[in-house]
Amino acid sequence: MAILRNLKKMLFSGRIGDIVGCNGSKRSYIRSAPRKKQQEFSLLQLASHRKMAMASALLSPIRSLLEESITRKSKTFSSGYGAAMSQLLKNGFKGQYPDLEINYPELMFSSGSLARTRTAMQLLENFTVRVEWDIELDYNPEGAAEEVAVLIYSPDKNEYAIERNIGERIDRVANFYIPEAFRNQKLHYYFFFHDRAFKKASATHYLGFTS
Repeated sequence: MAILRNLKKMLFSGRIGDIVGCNGSKRSYIRSAPRKKQQEFSLLQLASHRKMAMASALLSPIRSLLEESITRKSKTFSSGYGAAMSQLLKNGFKGQYPDLEINYPELMFSSGSLARTRTAMQLLENFTVRVEWDIELDYNPEGAAEEVAVLIYSPDKNEYAIERNIGERIDRVANFYIPEAFRNQKLHYYFFFHDRAFKKASATHYLGFTS
């Protein structure tokens, strides 16, 4: 609020719009009101903000699954979601800001003490996918059963489908159908083993994509 001190000389103190009246002991004057300086972000900060937004959008839909499938946690990341987020921010992007893209082969959706293996994927007729994998020489088939899970991701919809228990490690091969809502679009596939109680899991293996 401005206060007029002298109507004849139009002296005032306070702010009117973009000007401020100042009255000192020796003189009175008018100056421009200070303007708030807009914060400017560096390219590194802008890239970091974009990565965090993209990572959150990618992982949030399967947060509950990550708490199950990432069984190897650390003191730094006590949650599966936190571990997956850390991996994504560290290795899961390619390109430079503003042209950042997800580096899909580097994503982590599972981790644990179960052995990882070599895999191969083949798209068959009628939206059927076949997955084959090796069995290590030291694998003990008499131990607890290790089930196969495949995670399917649609970038267009930002949606996931999880195919659980499509086989066991000892089977070496398994078939599954692409869900109807996921057909005729680009899809990424991720493979891992887990025990029936989801207390143990293997690292994620990127199978590839279909389109």
